Amino acid sequence: MRALIESKRLTEQRDADLEFNKTKKGYTFVHHAVGRVLCEALLDDLTRYMATPRARPTNKGLWAVVRQLTPRHRAFIALSALTHYLVTDHDEDEESPGMKCRLQIGHVLYADLVTRKLLKVDRGKFRRLMQADDKHQEIWKYRQSEWSDPQCVVAGDWLVDAVCDCFPDYFFLGDQSGVDLPGIPYVTSVGEKYALALAEGFVYGHPIFVPVTGEIKDWTRWRCGGYWDDGTGISASFVRGARPEVEEAFKRIFRRKTTIPHIRGVNVLQRVPYTINTLVLPVVKRFAGKVGKRVNKYRRQRDIAIAEWLGDDRFRVPLSCDFRGRIYGVSDFHFAREDHVRSLFRFAEGLPIGDDGLRQLMIHAANCGDFEKVSKASFDDRVRWVEDHRDQITRVAQYPQARANKAWWREADAPFSFVAACQELTAAWKAGPHFITHLPICLDATASGLQHLSMMLRDADAGRYVNLIPCDVPYDMYEHLAKAVIARLEADDDERAKADWWIRRLRRSDARKLVKRPMMTYGYNVSLTGMKRQLDEVESNGDTFYLAQRIMETTKAELPGPTAVMEFIEDLAEEAYNQGKPLACTMPSGFAWSNIYRKSNTKVVYLPYRDEHARYSKYRRYHVGDGFTPEMRKLKTLNAAAPNFVHGCDAALLISAANALAEAGITNIATIHDCVAFRAPEVAKGRDIVLDQLAKLYINHDPLAELRDAIQSTRPLPAKGSLNINGVRRAIYAFS
Repeated sequence: MRALIESKRLTEQRDADLEFNKTKKGYTFVHHAVGRVLCEALLDDLTRYMATPRARPTNKGLWAVVRQLTPRHRAFIALSALTHYLVTDHDEDEESPGMKCRLQIGHVLYADLVTRKLLKVDRGKFRRLMQADDKHQEIWKYRQSEWSDPQCVVAGDWLVDAVCDCFPDYFFLGDQSGVDLPGIPYVTSVGEKYALALAEGFVYGHPIFVPVTGEIKDWTRWRCGGYWDDGTGISASFVRGARPEVEEAFKRIFRRKTTIPHIRGVNVLQRVPYTINTLVLPVVKRFAGKVGKRVNKYRRQRDIAIAEWLGDDRFRVPLSCDFRGRIYGVSDFHFAREDHVRSLFRFAEGLPIGDDGLRQLMIHAANCGDFEKVSKASFDDRVRWVEDHRDQITRVAQYPQARANKAWWREADAPFSFVAACQELTAAWKAGPHFITHLPICLDATASGLQHLSMMLRDADAGRYVNLIPCDVPYDMYEHLAKAVIARLEADDDERAKADWWIRRLRRSDARKLVKRPMMTYGYNVSLTGMKRQLDEVESNGDTFYLAQRIMETTKAELPGPTAVMEFIEDLAEEAYNQGKPLACTMPSGFAWSNIYRKSNTKVVYLPYRDEHARYSKYRRYHVGDGFTPEMRKLKTLNAAAPNFVHGCDAALLISAANALAEAGITNIATIHDCVAFRAPEVAKGRDIVLDQLAKLYINHDPLAELRDAIQSTRPLPAKGSLNINGVRRAIYAFS
């Protein structure tokens, strides 16, 4: 492991941005099972092709550098980079996917050349040549110790072309086959069968991609924690995608050796030991991809391979933060992933379940199933639902793959977690109160973004919607807002036809489900276009932009307090922008929060366009970002201010809760941003501590005032309402 990490020492800031993260993955793929087998199978043929004049890059400067590599090594780099791109999950909806594919692959070639010290040049001679004329500059610029992103794109294009030309039966480009994404490499049906057969043996053996099976290091420096220390060449930073201001702030904190609550909380959470739920694993192996959220099939294969590789071993998941302070797993296999992965997690250390623990486990099973919207009922009603379905739950636990049982549990809200809950619950019923339980029991916040906005403003009306006021039965905000949307549609005489279409659609199916996601993301300042995209995923037949407008209007009317807070934060961001600085502050957890988006230093790169008849027929143009300018992106900076600040408050609460729980002796905690999971006997006490920390966050701090004061603004704060902050401690349905 040490040698592999050392070979990547020059890979800077693995998680600093998406492209560099993908680059590093592409560079290491060949060290894993599928990478080795695939390269061994194709390497000889590609080596022979690389030795021919046809395989040379047309860019003379690039050829002057890569000719120092043997044909076999050129082939090895091309295969490892391209095959890793194909088997890893990447966002095909992002802007210029063809360019970003080549950028990722070109970075792999660059990293290898640097590692082999093939880019070192005589400084004096190099400067004289680069000052001579354009011809010399074009030839010699690839000898520089640092390549620009445009250069990496050109190099990546050459590697992609070489593989596609050599193996037309296995690989092709979208632009020559009618696929909607031009320039993206794809695998033919023949190649896909071949790759899937190889994927059965695919296990990520390198700890960058899998959880830690030994001890885990606390974060003690910017690049020292999790897997890494100074002796192994640190491959991840404490904050991924960090802005320079955030990075410098944390380096100062680490240099002073002062452990702020945020660092301490991350260390608490990543020390938690887990084991794989081996009872659920066969169900996941058979049904993942067919049931629940769809996941890239290669990634799904990798998830199963990692779970099998971990076996019965204890493991821990290294964690880091994003630039807002939210917690993420460094390894791809972590508790915050999709349901099929989450269901495989069990706490390694169990507890006797007891009577209250059994009750909490029953509530958890009802929540995971959420049949008949039972998760919106009282806790007593959820327990009653489980008791009424005890026979079905027992059958699912015993024979989850039976046709009748499968037909039931696959309709659950979280199907694989529901199966895991059924199995744990059935075992607890059989063993009694002394049963040792290991299953994580999740407490999910009710629209956490709106909860924080309501707390900032002491908004009692919005607080009631999101269960911040103690009550006997949880309030269903989405059901209330769905009815309000229908009422608004009924009153819309100007667009009668569109309104009637949506009224019929909402009434004949689950209106709450259709409008839930747009309303949930309203607290994170979702745009009309964003709402439309969310609606399109559920119902694309109607005029979704029209419905998005009505949902936006309804939500603003029903939630004036949270709307005022978001507008206030956006106004502060604009004020800071006009002063030439970002909106920034120190969060209650000590996290150096900064809302800044700089403009890209964009360059145009022309790449040859391939078709079936000629290697180069015409050129396509890509806009490639080559670093950033000092200038900020105004619109992005303003629009992102409110959601980023709310995410920061969410992270501060999670961290303060983790630290308080650890002090109370509850150290087995799993988290998913606004969700905290405990062992069943600790749920009640854990919820009390989380709610206490939520109250303290807004009793001891006024985040809006602190944000305003951080930029020395004199803008008056929005008027506060009558929400009883102390009463939040008794609002048990706020986290349920």
